[in-house]
Amino acid sequence: MPYWILTPISITLFASAMVALLIAGMIWPRRRAPGGWYLFFLMLGCALWAVGDGMEAAATSQSVKVLVIKFAYIGVQNIPPLFFMLALVHSQKEHLLTKWKRRILWTFPVIIILLAFTNEWHHLVWSSFTWDSDPSLNLLHFNKGFYYWINTAYAYVVLLWATVLLVRNAFQAPKIYRRQAWGLVGAALLPWLSNIMWVLEVGPFPGQNLTAIFFTATGFFIVVNTRYLKLLDLVPIARHQLVELMQDAMIVLDMQNRVVDINPIAETLFDTSSDIAVGRPVESILQDWSELVEEFQEVDQINTELTFEQDGDMQYYDLQISPLITRKNGHLGHLVSLRDITEYKRLFLEMEKLAITDTLTGLYNYHHFMQLAIRELDSALRYQKPLAIVMVDLDGFKTVNDTYGHLVGDQLLQGIGQIFREILRGIDIPARFGGDEFICLLSETDMEGAYKVAGRLRQKVADYTLETPRGVVSITVSLGISIICKENKDLDALIYQADQALYQAKNTGRNQIIVYQEKIEP
Repeated sequence: MPYWILTPISITLFASAMVALLIAGMIWPRRRAPGGWYLFFLMLGCALWAVGDGMEAAATSQSVKVLVIKFAYIGVQNIPPLFFMLALVHSQKEHLLTKWKRRILWTFPVIIILLAFTNEWHHLVWSSFTWDSDPSLNLLHFNKGFYYWINTAYAYVVLLWATVLLVRNAFQAPKIYRRQAWGLVGAALLPWLSNIMWVLEVGPFPGQNLTAIFFTATGFFIVVNTRYLKLLDLVPIARHQLVELMQDAMIVLDMQNRVVDINPIAETLFDTSSDIAVGRPVESILQDWSELVEEFQEVDQINTELTFEQDGDMQYYDLQISPLITRKNGHLGHLVSLRDITEYKRLFLEMEKLAITDTLTGLYNYHHFMQLAIRELDSALRYQKPLAIVMVDLDGFKTVNDTYGHLVGDQLLQGIGQIFREILRGIDIPARFGGDEFICLLSETDMEGAYKVAGRLRQKVADYTLETPRGVVSITVSLGISIICKENKDLDALIYQADQALYQAKNTGRNQIIVYQEKIEP
């Protein structure tokens, strides 16, 4: 089987690369004009991208396909920051990008290129590679990794930022410059739309990156603008289309909080349409979002998190409200963006829960118990409130494990954890101390109250039975109690004393409660 197969797609990609190089050659004489260098290297990046995609489409070996795409990434990853620099120049805002900001702007491209070339070590860019089920397509699917999506988000944020700058500049420019701007908006539409379709693997050719092919048409329009409209005076981008395809809900408001513009994602989220929403007060279209409406009152700029209950599930959104300001610092209104972060938030909450709980029993782990106990002890001392520590140990747990197996032992521990949750109050702090030992901090509880709670725990455990294939399993517990007092204000000492009382309970018969007596106030 040959190593290379020329196909219509690969031939067209190579042609696109030639067009991009031709444009770069046309720009070269004017490279010293404002933005000339950025546009020149932008076209070189497009050419490298198209060549890499063309070689990938023609290659029949997986290793070759992956290698040429890695080199293509050198061109691909330089396009967003170069486009942004070009937008700054033509918006007369290049001075805002200081040296350290430039370094930050190029950090993501450098990282993703390095990660692409070392992907075999970590699989952060491409998690795996899969050949298409139709061998005649010679199509290798690059399954996207975690950092690939981070970089995609970075690229679209940078491009969107550049687009906003260019479109605003186009509206404020003289008529001749507006023709340039909107002409290039049309030229830029197809490549960006194609790239988004490829990233999402939708459209008539899912899996095929056709973005570079569409640069053929884009290059033609750029050549026309270069010749007749003096391209380097202004370089617009299809800002409207990028906003339309954003996955964030966006609303533009005037100074009276009336809706000026709304994108499709926001229309779906708020169950409205642009025909209905535009021109109306924002409160009228957000009647079911009272918490969001409150954020608009007397607010100029905010970045916060909103939580809503929808169909019994909690939904989380990242809200940003930013002022729209003219060049003379006059206020035009506000830009509102709302991003659905529910999945990320649920993952974060789950990870946070795992970090503080014992996965077997569902109680707090020892580390988190100590953090909470220190705060509770400080509060008890400050406000002179009683506090008790109860240590609990299962009697004969090793025998259960040896006789019935560790799986039954784990089920027994889970049952004990559930008993703790049933008996204790919300202000108490139960935790698994380790192995078959548990610990409880009883807030606002004196010795008498602690003994009663310990008694209920002991009796509930004694009554608990676990059905197993080898018979019914039951168990008892021994408990030790220590109480805060003037002579005993240290958490470690309280735990030590409760532990001593526990061992006394186990050594004198088990299935009983012992209160550490030496430090209790008369």
